[in-house]
Amino acid sequence: MDEIDFKGVSQPRLAPNLQDKIADTFRRKLGREVTREEVLAWWDWIWPDFESYWGQKRYRNIGRAIQGWAARIRPHELDQAVKVKETYVNQQLDKSQQALNEQSDNVTSIDYFSQREESK
Repeated sequence: MDEIDFKGVSQPRLAPNLQDKIADTFRRKLGREVTREEVLAWWDWIWPDFESYWGQKRYRNIGRAIQGWAARIRPHELDQAVKVKETYVNQQLDKSQQALNEQSDNVTSIDYFSQREESK
């Protein structure tokens, strides 16, 4: 098999001030308050599409390009991003739980989700 040439870019972290700017853009666009966690979930959600778009355009100011994407947000996109992030976190907790359960001889099971349900 031939190897396909792929030049990937690692996902940049959003600075706190950029997170606040994006949250403000979402607030104005969607008409509700948006947390930094929601902004970060959105960033993880759009990164694959944004990476290919940015790779073609190569904007000098990536922050401005990110804000441009944020200005095109639709309400369902933010909700989907948050749901995907929650699912990912739950899967990671489940994997950690399974690994700990396999390692421990004197504990029959550790259930991270029981603590999560009590806090709600």
